[in-house]
Amino acid sequence: MAHLGQALYDADPKLLRPHLWIVITDPAVNPQSVVMVSISSVRRGRTVDKACILCAQAHEQIRHESFASYARAQVFTAEQIDSMISKGLYSTRTDVNEYWLNELREGLLRSQHALNKHKEILREEQRRRLEDDSSNEELPF
Repeated sequence: MAHLGQALYDADPKLLRPHLWIVITDPAVNPQSVVMVSISSVRRGRTVDKACILCAQAHEQIRHESFASYARAQVFTAEQIDSMISKGLYSTRTDVNEYWLNELREGLLRSQHALNKHKEILREEQRRRLEDDSSNEELPF
């Protein structure tokens, strides 16, 4: 099942440079709008989104200094992500750790390259979590 922090790798053999993708919004909160961001290596001459720079070894698939390419982020349903995995379009990798997941999520909100609709999906998720947390608080009497 698609889940927050899930790491996926392009499995299409036609791609010259497959990329690591990370699920950065929670499918359990909003299964209809799940944001995935692509991770790209920092290279000379390439436009780099500095909102989230990942060091080599931030994840087992990251071998060079890399960045979250928020301009290339995609929105899928949780069902679509599961289907792409079962069809072999993506292969799963070890989930990203909590530190880097938080950095990726905060970077989305900071990025000048991210689409507003992607930012809004994350903000809505955060609002829902706050509402859930406040409704689960016990009354002091």
